[in-house]
Amino acid sequence: MTATNWLDRLSAADLRRIFSNGACHPDDRPDGDDLLRPAAVLIPWLRIDEQWHILLTRRTEHLVHHSGQVAFPGGSIDHNDVDAVQAALRELREEVGIQPDQVDVVGAMPLMRTVTGFLITPVLGVLKWPLDLTLDPHEVGRAFTVPLNWLADEGNYEERPYHRPNGRTEMVVFYSLYDGELIWGATARMITHMLTCLELAKENRTH
Repeated sequence: MTATNWLDRLSAADLRRIFSNGACHPDDRPDGDDLLRPAAVLIPWLRIDEQWHILLTRRTEHLVHHSGQVAFPGGSIDHNDVDAVQAALRELREEVGIQPDQVDVVGAMPLMRTVTGFLITPVLGVLKWPLDLTLDPHEVGRAFTVPLNWLADEGNYEERPYHRPNGRTEMVVFYSLYDGELIWGATARMITHMLTCLELAKENRTH
């Protein structure tokens, strides 16, 4: 069985097992992160032609944070949100029009810090695809899907130095262009971390 076939044969139950337990379960809030703003994103999985795809958005150019960048639906956790899962589902509904009952939440990944001052909980959910999307014109310029196998192909991404405007240099993940879109930064890091969790689960099943 090839890695490609293994990825596409994953079920929602497999994803729930992988991302609800063990190394890919979200940690408690790390010490020293009280100044970071809690946020959540929804990593949407969907099936197209018997293959897994991931839904992404391109943010509009006038937004304060990450304008024009490819991202997952998400944002700050509001005081009315019960938890990160509810926040991620709310943002998904607000940004692309997908209702909570159209999502099977299967788990989450560890908290992720960003250089823009957010502490993000990445939540994973399987969509009841196909769905009609209603994009928020203020926040979302485009929504598109990328095959999981393409994202998993190591020939399609690399980690390289990135020089930030504040003079700081750090290693950042960049993908090749896909359908004219550039996936990089925190979004790319979430994807590669998710793929690492999947690979670890695969290795554990073969031992």
